[in-house]
This record gives sequence, C-alpha cells and structure tokens, in this order.
Amino acid sequence: MNKYGPKDRTSDLVRVPKRFYWDHMERMLPTPPAIKETVHHVWLEMDHPDLPELKSDALYYSDAYGPEADDRFSRLLKASAQKTVDSLEAVPSPEKFKRLTS
Repeated sequence: MNKYGPKDRTSDLVRVPKRFYWDHMERMLPTPPAIKETVHHVWLEMDHPDLPELKSDALYYSDAYGPEADDRFSRLLKASAQKTVDSLEAVPSPEKFKRLTS
C-alpha cells in the first residue's frame, strides 16, 4: 500500500492537470471519472473509454490554431491542455495496455 491506495491500483492510472480536466467536464463533454484528486492533478483510469475524447479536446485547445489565449486564464488553460496531451500521449493504446497487463 502506498499514499495513493493499493500499490497495484496506481499502475493503471494516468495523472493529468486539474485545470483542463475540470474545464472539459464543465462543458459537459464525456469525461472519465477522477479516481483521485489533489490540488493540481487528477488521476484517471488509463483504459477508460472517454479518455480519447479528453485527449482530442486537449489537442484542440493546445494547438496554435485552437482557441485564442488573449487573457491569463486562457493562457493557463492552454498550458494545462498541453500538459494533458503530454500525459495522455504516454498512455499506451488500449490493445497495448491489455498486453502489458495480461
């Protein structure tokens, strides 16, 4: 057991920034439930079916041609979206994830 719960549980979770996660959820888009939350991050299941939707939205927001970042909140949201993309790109595809955990 570690500070995040049972030791084997954290191996199938991915940590993403809370700011973009909550923005995505507040827009009522399909969002995986948070397994654990801290001040700045949420942990999500790597194999949740709504994870690709979150990644797609983060890619749009972090893109140079995505929404304009004309104020501080928008710039912070855009940075959070980029960090979300970075975290989610480290997640193996569902097929590969199943092979790794089998």
